Amino acid sequence: MNASPKFCRYCGATLDPNASFCPACGRQIAQPAASPTPPTVNIPEQNNYPVPPTVNISAPPAYPDVSPPLTPPDYTAAQPGASGPPAKSGPGNVILISVSVLVFLALCCCVLIIFVPFIYFKNNNPLDFLIPAELSTLIPGLETMVPTDIENLVPGMGTLMPTGMENLLPQMETLIPTNIETLIPPMETLIPTDIATLFSPVETLIPPEISTLFPTDLGFPNEAPQTTPVPNSAPLVDVNFNNLRLAFHRSLAQRATTEILPAQSGADVPPWEVGPQANRITLEGYVLPDTFHDPTITVYPAAEYAALSPDARQQMDALRSLLAQQPASVAGKLPFLPPWNAGQLMHARLGYLSFKNGSGVRYLTQYAQDTSPINGYDMFYTFQGLTGDGKYYISIILPVSNPVLPARDAAAQNPLFTSNYTGYLQEVQNQLEAQPPASFAPDLSLLDGLVQSVEIR
Repeated sequence: MNASPKFCRYCGATLDPNASFCPACGRQIAQPAASPTPPTVNIPEQNNYPVPPTVNISAPPAYPDVSPPLTPPDYTAAQPGASGPPAKSGPGNVILISVSVLVFLALCCCVLIIFVPFIYFKNNNPLDFLIPAELSTLIPGLETMVPTDIENLVPGMGTLMPTGMENLLPQMETLIPTNIETLIPPMETLIPTDIATLFSPVETLIPPEISTLFPTDLGFPNEAPQTTPVPNSAPLVDVNFNNLRLAFHRSLAQRATTEILPAQSGADVPPWEVGPQANRITLEGYVLPDTFHDPTITVYPAAEYAALSPDARQQMDALRSLLAQQPASVAGKLPFLPPWNAGQLMHARLGYLSFKNGSGVRYLTQYAQDTSPINGYDMFYTFQGLTGDGKYYISIILPVSNPVLPARDAAAQNPLFTSNYTGYLQEVQNQLEAQPPASFAPDLSLLDGLVQSVEIR
């Protein structure tokens, strides 16, 4: 059997089995100690164990009975002549006797409280006990209010209320007079017969001029336009659409709609319809509901419009010349766009207005293709203007009427209409010039205010 190899515990080099020093590191190699010889243990055999001794257990010894005999007591010896056990005495009997006495006393008190007053009041006047004798002198007639016999308190109302009621409150008539009307002044002094005298006259609260702002009767023989109410407390309506902004009084219309007009050009387009793309605002729910023209505000790009339509260029030049001179009256026709396939019959109320970033001319006119009477259905208010930089042209068309004009399709009442139409137009123009602005429907000042609020960006 080969011996196991031996290694140095310091450097791990292989050692000779009998070497005492490591040939690599030179350290001494310890020799293993000899294994000690284990001691010998002698185990005795089983038959050599000693046998345990035998123990005898006997019965327990008997003890003598030392308890005394139980015999019943002799009660006759303790109490001669008694037939039972003696009565026990202790604290329980004392408590029972005390409670019984207290219950008895309480019952006696209840009987006294109930019956003594009954016996007393049966033989005496209850007022002597409830009300002292001195108190009856303070209130005269007190003995008449409360009857002497307590049993007759509620036999009838007559015993509660004495017959001489006036003795309790002397001079009752001084508190409540016989004629109650003397307490309240005559009703007519509080509320006059004519209730209108309580307030200032209505005409002082509402000036007479206000009635001419929105006349309900325009004086037309056949037909009168009806105004459309606008239930809103805000006085102005602001409209902002693309490059156009304006504001109008709410009495003119309920609302406004906006649209972009497409460009129109070409050989197949009528000359009066040729134009560039434009922005338009239309007033809905206008104060005059039944008119030929729609209330519109239209803004055109001036250079494009003039390039597409020779008529538009001519009207723009005429407007620039008119605004430069601003004459008080004009004999011929006034500038107007867009061009229509009709003629301008007349114009009235010529004026020059400025808006936020431009100026123009406003007037009343009517267009027709024949000799028609001037009426409240076809006449309209118009404003023709240019921005200060000349980039935009604005055209405003708003229907308007006046009581001096006939209704729609009504024959002219002026005899000059058939004999001298030019004289007729001049006379109608003079009549319109003489009317105050508030007599028109709508008020011309409201229309001027709309124009002045315009801003074109």
